[in-house]
Amino acid sequence: MTGNGSFNTINNNIIEGRILSRGSSVGGVLGYRDTRDYNGETTTSYTYMSNNVCVMDTITGSNSSTLRRIQNNVASSTHVGNNYALATLALMVGDQQVAVTADDIYNGISYGGRTLKRASTWQGIGYDNSWTIVDGQYPWLSMQCAPPVVTSATGGTVASTAEGNGSVYVLVGEKLYTGTVSGGTWSVAVDALSAGDEVRVSVETGGKMPSVLVNASASEDGGDEPGPGGDDPQPSDNEVVLKVTAPYSTFTPAKGVTLRGVEGVKAYAATAYSEGKVTLTEVQEIAAGQGVLVVALPGTYLLPTANVSTCQSTYLVGCVSTTTVSRCTSAYSNLVLIEGNADTARFASVTTSTTVPAGKAYLRLPLAGVASGSFALQFKVDNAGDINGDGTIDVIDVNAIINLILGH
Repeated sequence: MTGNGSFNTINNNIIEGRILSRGSSVGGVLGYRDTRDYNGETTTSYTYMSNNVCVMDTITGSNSSTLRRIQNNVASSTHVGNNYALATLALMVGDQQVAVTADDIYNGISYGGRTLKRASTWQGIGYDNSWTIVDGQYPWLSMQCAPPVVTSATGGTVASTAEGNGSVYVLVGEKLYTGTVSGGTWSVAVDALSAGDEVRVSVETGGKMPSVLVNASASEDGGDEPGPGGDDPQPSDNEVVLKVTAPYSTFTPAKGVTLRGVEGVKAYAATAYSEGKVTLTEVQEIAAGQGVLVVALPGTYLLPTANVSTCQSTYLVGCVSTTTVSRCTSAYSNLVLIEGNADTARFASVTTSTTVPAGKAYLRLPLAGVASGSFALQFKVDNAGDINGDGTIDVIDVNAIINLILGH
């Protein structure tokens, strides 16, 4: 949400979902200072921001982004009131989580998830009767329908309860399905769902505005427990969670896993390096501790565990636990993923030291130490398969997956 103009206000908004951006200023709410000349006179206008609450899962930017949970480029409390944020909201640059610089009105005053689902919290910060405020959920505007409760998302059916009669909208990936709410219940037929598939639902009943989107994750047996805000699917003892925040990311499982039967996720081992090129080879099974590059839409995936005895040789070094990665040496260069947006993934050389989170990986190449910003490397994909589904394996499939450039 952004504001730019002559003394605009952005007040009392709840921001959910995820952000993925390359912009210079990235945040859940953006305010802007505008300075212009009118007939020889300089006029400065501001966007005043107050009582906004950012409850997103992740905000992902590039290494050139200024990341905040709440943004305003006017460094004065005169133009920014109290704003708030979910304490667990992660600021990400590629695989690296960026520390919140301060718990303040620009980053949002941190509140825990349980606190933000108490009616008393919202009433205490000034949300009034223009909102419907109940315990256990985030508020919604009184002119909106109450959020639906998804009771089942399995096989080829999504079902739920909702107040009154009207319409329902179900979004699976980029495909929209519609149905009818009758007597407070509905059921919509969709293409076959796999466990972990993300489903988003909104209803429009009783002459009110459509409800907020409710996120749910498909299950194998219908035992789904979604709700407003979108709970992550819970793994069984035979599953490992893969949480993706950008289309390109690295991953290292603590247990061996298989991708067979898992829709929407591809993994690549960096199997060779020669003459400025790294070869990425698709893998269906990943051993415990093996680092891979993952290509998938943002979301949470459940990967079945598998007995994978040996790691495939790879230049991606897996990190089962949080790992401090040293700077480059005369024998090799360490590089970390700093951006993984829709059409590119960028790695940058480590010039001092950095920390790679548990479950991620970094690239180690047999090159002499490289200064940050001066190194570029071309990738190629081996055994990519028919990515675009046109029945032919060709260069278009490769381009559809990877166009990786190392460096800034």
